[in-house]
Amino acid sequence: MNKLLFPPLIVLSGVGAYFAWKKLKGDGGWGGDKTDPWSSYTPPADDIVADVADAADAADAAAEA
Repeated sequence: MNKLLFPPLIVLSGVGAYFAWKKLKGDGGWGGDKTDPWSSYTPPADDIVADVADAADAADAAAEA
């Protein structure tokens, strides 16, 4: 049983050490540009302006009613 357990453990340790080394070296992360795609996303400005204008019109209509 132990003979079946050690090879995967060695492989997983090696893979973990490889990625830890890449991370320490600075090559790890989200790719070549080293930016997080979720926190660096900026939506198009036209959509934001339209959404804010629609929300303001809806708020004004609700206040008048």
